[in-house]
Amino acid sequence: MTPDASRRPLPGALVNTTLSATLGLGVGMIVRHGSAVISGLLIWGPVVENLLAVFLPATLVRFLPFYAGTQLLAIESDLDSTETIAVALSRPHRALILAAYAATAMAFGTILLSRRDAG
Repeated sequence: MTPDASRRPLPGALVNTTLSATLGLGVGMIVRHGSAVISGLLIWGPVVENLLAVFLPATLVRFLPFYAGTQLLAIESDLDSTETIAVALSRPHRALILAAYAATAMAFGTILLSRRDAG
């Protein structure tokens, strides 16, 4: 059984990987300690966002960066509640959310890096 084009995970995986790397680069320019950035971003997705998903309503959870990125993979979970499914965004909207986080991090990182390292 071949999935239709809207359910294929590869394009979403490529977008997720690219935007997550861009987000990591932006955060890396903001926080100057490399290991703090790496460990912070590795902890944020699986730990912090999953904890927030338990306590926040689904209407807010869908705007978390790595939640939106993971949803780009178009993998359905049996653990998704009916509320989560009802307020789910389309794949282009999920990509825009992750892109907005990445662009914001890159913008702040570029400004801070140019000010700190100007001399």
